[in-house]
Amino acid sequence: MAYKDVPIRDTKKPSGYHYTQRRAAILQFIKEVGHPGLISQTELAKEYGVSQAQISHDFKAIKSEVVKHIGVDTDFITEIVYHKSVKELVKHEKYREACQILDWYNNWLFVTGRKKNAEQGKVTPFWEEINQEYERIKKERLLGGDKKINKNQEELY
Repeated sequence: MAYKDVPIRDTKKPSGYHYTQRRAAILQFIKEVGHPGLISQTELAKEYGVSQAQISHDFKAIKSEVVKHIGVDTDFITEIVYHKSVKELVKHEKYREACQILDWYNNWLFVTGRKKNAEQGKVTPFWEEINQEYERIKKERLLGGDKKINKNQEELY
């Protein structure tokens, strides 16, 4: 079980915590403070009734776990933010910004090894959906009264 998922019982004194509870509490404290360097390991050792060396070992174990899981969380969050951002930009007809996000995203995929160089430039089903939305809006403008299409938007496609 990951330290972030370990239940911390307030009924126990910190000196009575199991090492997993101690590490879970320290992780929670690091998140609250914002950086592990802002926390005194000596003070934590006193609070938990262990040596400063043990707290240092706890910090290393927490760091190792966070690093192990960061890739999974980063991928998940990046995917969600990417799709949401592009959809919102297209919804508000900010096509240039949507293309910049797409360019950044494709670069991120390539740099992180998730996308091979030969695959760059390949249209994804999601991007096809965005392109269809652009075409719909373009036709709507042409047929509906606002016949002027922003030259910059037209050049993007």
